[in-house]
Amino acid sequence: MIRWIPVIAVMLFGASCSTVVHRPKAVSKAKASGKQPAPVASAPRKMQKWNPVWWLGNVDTPVPPPDYKPDDPRRVRKYQWRNPGHNFTFYVIGIADKEFLRAGRYPKDVFKPGGGMNWAVSLCGPLPPLPFVSYQGRHCSTYLGWRERGNFGVKLNLRWRGVEPK
Repeated sequence: MIRWIPVIAVMLFGASCSTVVHRPKAVSKAKASGKQPAPVASAPRKMQKWNPVWWLGNVDTPVPPPDYKPDDPRRVRKYQWRNPGHNFTFYVIGIADKEFLRAGRYPKDVFKPGGGMNWAVSLCGPLPPLPFVSYQGRHCSTYLGWRERGNFGVKLNLRWRGVEPK
């Protein structure tokens, strides 16, 4: 019963919400062509998800692009430390490698266009509903929950007077 509460809430606010289905890249390309989906080279195997060392890596982009600090001899190490929890947030506690349905006010976006409050719920198989809420105002940008690509994220940016975001 508790699992359906967000779905009922979405139905009640139906006039102000929309839905989007997320499919992993290999699955969506294969369905479009009518072929069987090929295994994604970067998709994690189930046993990798139990390895805490693997959690600190980035299976999607393990090497930096050519334009990332091209003259720095330690560019690969610095690139790896840019986002050390990528695999953990996308594949261990996230649902980026699974097909899921996302419903909310602006389900394709992290922030509401033009600022203000945004919310969404991701539904993925037998898992309970995964919530997401964000707010973007004049002095802060914040979000908490499972984002549009299925990864879990937390952000709090405060802007002080006279300092504009980059």
